[in-house]
Amino acid sequence: MLSQAQQTANTSNAQLSTGPRTPEGKARSSQNAVKHGLTARDLVLRADESEEFYQLQASLQDDLQPQGALEQDLFGQLVHAAWNLRRVRRLEADLSRGPHDRLAGNSCEKAFNRFARYHARFERSYFRCLRELRALQTNRALRAQLQPQPAAALPSLTSIRELTKRTRFPLPQHPTPITQHPTRSAQMEVS
Repeated sequence: MLSQAQQTANTSNAQLSTGPRTPEGKARSSQNAVKHGLTARDLVLRADESEEFYQLQASLQDDLQPQGALEQDLFGQLVHAAWNLRRVRRLEADLSRGPHDRLAGNSCEKAFNRFARYHARFERSYFRCLRELRALQTNRALRAQLQPQPAAALPSLTSIRELTKRTRFPLPQHPTPITQHPTRSAQMEVS
């Protein structure tokens, strides 16, 4: 427990040490704990990487062509994961370029293990977003083909399974035996 004299001394010393005061100092000190930025909430871009990032983003935008807010949100998560995958690979390469005696150390092994976990996490995120984005795009395209009604009549998140249930024909209770393979006989008739 602190005595009254120690508390008074701590209070007076705290008045002298108030941390950074300028906006530049505050910005610099806010990055004190940043080591690699892979676990950051927001995307981390160094000034020299911004052109490479925007090229990646534009390339993925051209390939995937997301439409609507939900697809754009998934696209943003996909770009974030793709960028962090590149950064993990770059950080692993930088770590392995060091002196070979450093690679034998326990701290280097821990760093490689941590980067492997980050890589697996970002890869799962990337492919999950890609799968979800593709499913939304497929549902959107099928919805446009199956329903000639105005798009406002259908909910935007309608499952394609629900839409296609209406177009399925019931199978006969007693199927007729097929003596010949149906596709082969159709091919023979065409030839």
